[in-house]
Amino acid sequence: MATPHITILMPYFEEWESLRVLLNDLKVHVKNFKLLIVDDGSINHPLDKQNLLAAHSDCHLLRLENNVGHQKAICSGLRYLDTIDLDCAAIVIMDSDGEDSVEGVNALIDHMNELSSENFEYAAIVAKRGLRRETRIFQLSYQLFKFTFRVFTGHQLNFGNFMLLSRKASIRLSSDPEADIHVAASVLASRIPTYRVTVDKASRLYGTSKMNFSKLILHGLNALYVFRELVFVRMISASAVVLLFVICSSLLAFGMKIAGLTTPGWLSLVLGFSAIVAIQIITTLLAIFLAKR
Repeated sequence: MATPHITILMPYFEEWESLRVLLNDLKVHVKNFKLLIVDDGSINHPLDKQNLLAAHSDCHLLRLENNVGHQKAICSGLRYLDTIDLDCAAIVIMDSDGEDSVEGVNALIDHMNELSSENFEYAAIVAKRGLRRETRIFQLSYQLFKFTFRVFTGHQLNFGNFMLLSRKASIRLSSDPEADIHVAASVLASRIPTYRVTVDKASRLYGTSKMNFSKLILHGLNALYVFRELVFVRMISASAVVLLFVICSSLLAFGMKIAGLTTPGWLSLVLGFSAIVAIQIITTLLAIFLAKR
C-alpha cells in the first residue's frame, strides 16, 4: 500500500530538551507526518504551542491539567484524535525521550507498506524489543515478567507502547477502558491483529529513565489486571491441581502409617504441612473472589 500521512502521538512530561532533538530528527528522516503531543501535566517545563509550531508546523498540543501517567496520557491522545478531523490513516505511538528511535518509526512504516489495504484495516504493528540497554537485574526482572505473563494469560507480551495503529485499530483501542491501565496488554486483549517488528531500544537523549524496579512491578501487575478473568481461571485450575496433590499426599501418608512404613511423628508432619498449604490456597482464592466482587 502507498505510504499515507501518519500522525505521531507522543506523551510528554518535563522532557523538552529530548523532545526538541527528537522532533528535528523526525523532520529529517520521516515523511508526511502530523504531530500530537500530550503534555501530561508538566510543571517545570510545560509545552508552549508556539515553540512546537516552530519545531514542526503541523502540530497539535493536548495539555492535561494533572499528571495522569503514561498509559492514560496515551489514551487521552487517542481519544482526542477521534474528535478531530485528521487526514491520516495511521497513528504512531512513541515516547518523547528518544528511547523510541526514528529508525524504529521507519521500520514500522515499512512494515505497514508491506501489508495489503485489507490486512491493514484493523492492524497494530508493534515494536518488539531487540537490544535493550538497562541493567542486567532489570533485564532479568523483565524476562521473569514476560514468562509470568505468558503462563497466566497464554499471550506473549514482548512489546511496549511503541507501535503503529491503523485508524480503525486506534478507535477500537481508545474505546477500551482497560487501555488506560496498560496499552500494550489491551492491544492483545482487544484481539487487534498484531504484527511484530524487531526494533532495538535507543538510549535516552537527556536525563535518566523514570522506570525503576517498583514501577516495573506495578506495570506488570497492571498488564495482568487487563486479563484478570483469565488469570483468575488459571489460578483456580492451578490451585485445584495443588489441592489434589495435597489430598493424595495425605491419603498416601495414612496408607504408609497403617502399613507401618513411617517413623513416629512423620504422619503429623505431612498432615500439618498439607493443612497449611490447603488453607493458604483457599484463603488466597477467597480473597481474589471477594476483590472481584
